[in-house]
Amino acid sequence: MKSYTEKWKENFNQQLPHIQIAFDALFVEGKLEDYYTLRESEDAELLILSLHEHQALPSQIENALIEAFNQSKP
Repeated sequence: MKSYTEKWKENFNQQLPHIQIAFDALFVEGKLEDYYTLRESEDAELLILSLHEHQALPSQIENALIEAFNQSKP
């Protein structure tokens, strides 16, 4: 049986292809994965999304990542 955070991460990853298309269309440097990390909290009860290089990441991609993260919570 998958843990709560594993299911959350799986749900989030299922939404990434749509964000990747928008990311690619904007010709942003690097890979989408370079701009965020997902990690579990110390007690492994929460998943934490950290965004990197806010200045280089278009706001629509940043917002899409945040929305996907919030909507994917089981």
